[in-house]
Amino acid sequence: MPGETDSKLISEPVKVTSGATTVEAAPQEARFSAAVAAFGQLLRGGQYTKAYSYDDAIALAQGAKGTDAFGYRAEFINLVRLAKTAQGLEPLKQ
Repeated sequence: MPGETDSKLISEPVKVTSGATTVEAAPQEARFSAAVAAFGQLLRGGQYTKAYSYDDAIALAQGAKGTDAFGYRAEFINLVRLAKTAQGLEPLKQ
């Protein structure tokens, strides 16, 4: 708590039944966060994403964009689109 020097351990079990049954049923913030995480994995080569693509990350982010008062989420979606198009470019020679 603010102004205190000691921390308190708070533990809460995560139950299988408390999770969303589908991606669409997950909270908006969790879906957008998953899109950001997937994008990061795709940029690193997609070792854990298997068939998940830039288009999938874009669709997930668009579906979880919400009100986006400052445009940050729209900017993220555009960044994913740019990365998708850059994927087809020839790498720079060093």
